[in-house]
Amino acid sequence: MIKNIKDIAMEVEALAKEKGYTAIEPGVDLVEVKHNNGSIHSLDFTLRKGNHFAGRASVTVKNAKVDDQTVEQIGDIKLQ
Repeated sequence: MIKNIKDIAMEVEALAKEKGYTAIEPGVDLVEVKHNNGSIHSLDFTLRKGNHFAGRASVTVKNAKVDDQTVEQIGDIKLQ
């Protein structure tokens, strides 16, 4: 499914908050597609509870496009 990268970050943030985390890094406002890229890769986020590291989140994507800031999400959000 093709999505705006900020929408994916908001989904990660919402899921993380449901699980008791207080923040993700990079934050929704800082996530952006910097290069057109057709390969499969993951978007990685750091999960925080307060000021402390509490885990990681990742989403597998492909077909990143700078022009419209979209990627094709091919995996579920994984919290570790």
